[in-house]
Amino acid sequence: MKSFKFMFIIVIFTTFIFADKVQVEGFVERFYVTVLDRNSEEAGLNYWTNGLLSGQEAGADIARGFIFSGEFTNQATTNNEFLNVPIIIFLFITPLISL
Repeated sequence: MKSFKFMFIIVIFTTFIFADKVQVEGFVERFYVTVLDRNSEEAGLNYWTNGLLSGQEAGADIARGFIFSGEFTNQATTNNEFLNVPIIIFLFITPLISL
């Protein structure tokens, strides 16, 4: 499990070292669509994108910000849906089985 966490951190970290603004915006938009089930608004998209590009925010910060936001926690999310969110966002796959 420790090696998976380390690999996961490396993937997120290196993604932003070599990512341009369009790629980071796509990453942020993926959080809006997957976690909040809606498209981003301009202010929010700019906030997270600029934070990631400047290094003031990390991938873990955006995950925490979205997953523990009032907008997400107020949704009637099942345990399975909650557990699938990181899989969909970070691994870019849809789980084949329900957890």
